[in-house]
Amino acid sequence: MRHKFRWRDPTPEKTINKKEPRKAYNDPTADKAIANVMKKNKSHIKRVYICSPLRGNPEIAITACQKAIREECLPLAPYLYFPRFLNDSIPQQREISIMFGVTWLEECDEMWVVGDKVTEVMEREIWHARNRGIPIRRVS
Repeated sequence: MRHKFRWRDPTPEKTINKKEPRKAYNDPTADKAIANVMKKNKSHIKRVYICSPLRGNPEIAITACQKAIREECLPLAPYLYFPRFLNDSIPQQREISIMFGVTWLEECDEMWVVGDKVTEVMEREIWHARNRGIPIRRVS
């Protein structure tokens, strides 16, 4: 017998402030790059895995994503995405996040390593990229 999964929003409707704007990262150059990609109607957009430290300054990964977009690439940055719903301080959720990141990496055409230091998780990701023959590029 299958169990029916019913998703329920943990946040009550009345606590959501609909007037509060979300923080956005305005980059007019990115808009232009996206428009160029749309014009070219490419069948394959280069996918770039952004390998960055999870803790610390997320602006490093955001800047790398903006650079990728300007170069008409699709940035995949797991450490900007997964922490929104997976808790890094819970070991099981941390491993899930790493596993999903490696799954993304396997679909990428290139890895960009960003940040001043390489963490243990970043070393694992770099190892996976080397084993898969994915080009690795240091981006500052």
